Amino acid sequence: MTLCIAAACQDRGKPRIIIGTDWKAGTGEATSEVQDKLCWASDCVPVLIAGNVSRAKQFADTLKEYLIHLSKQTPPVVIEEYKAVDHIHKVVALFKGKLAEEYVSMKLGIGYKAFREAVGRSEIPSSIATQTFNEIARIDLECSVIVCIFQGKKSANIFRVDTEGAVHTCDHFAAIGTGSTIAEGKTTGEDSAIITRKTMASFAMRWDDLSLRLSLVPGKEVLRSLRERIQATLSVSLTDAKIVDAIRKDEIAPELVLLVQNLEAFRAAPVQ
Repeated sequence: MTLCIAAACQDRGKPRIIIGTDWKAGTGEATSEVQDKLCWASDCVPVLIAGNVSRAKQFADTLKEYLIHLSKQTPPVVIEEYKAVDHIHKVVALFKGKLAEEYVSMKLGIGYKAFREAVGRSEIPSSIATQTFNEIARIDLECSVIVCIFQGKKSANIFRVDTEGAVHTCDHFAAIGTGSTIAEGKTTGEDSAIITRKTMASFAMRWDDLSLRLSLVPGKEVLRSLRERIQATLSVSLTDAKIVDAIRKDEIAPELVLLVQNLEAFRAAPVQ
């Protein structure tokens, strides 16, 4: 289980936020306590991360860039409490723009802006343009974060950003990670039966969808167990080469095919 929490409190009348994180990192076959899940966008803006660590750190970096941009304005922009959530929304939009740029560059080999301009000039078939825009709309952040913002000595705010990019203002407490449902239940005083029911409902929703079900299980561990079972029952060694040989072309994700094609084109391109 992974868990990051932030809880608002006061120390002698001054606003404070207590934060805590696990350090668990896993590769599927093994886990270890080696992953720092606390980032700093500035001296007074800690960011707790969960999910895809690389994506979460990219989000924290985007927030840091945004705060630096505000500080360089004339005069420097100070985040006021009632406008704090608007600033977080802007950071989410900036980060989604980066994800769209990355996706279009990988798929078409051009930037997102160039893609939109090409669509406007009808240089890209409408079917491809529509498909690409739909795929961009479905991109999620692959991570969730908790952002804590202090406004001097007057107030402290806690915001939670989920994987879809929705920003939640949390009055007193926020939790992310696989253990967040349990943690949030404890803060509301719910008994273990209600917490278990909510956890199972959340699990069942993901388990009923095959694509989401695969995201719940550790891939390498499942493959290792499958290999052991086949070896024990059928005396067949299931090697990586055999798995690759058995994959059909229509089972390979289009994005992966395009990526390999682009890499091959880059490899074969003449040196300038």
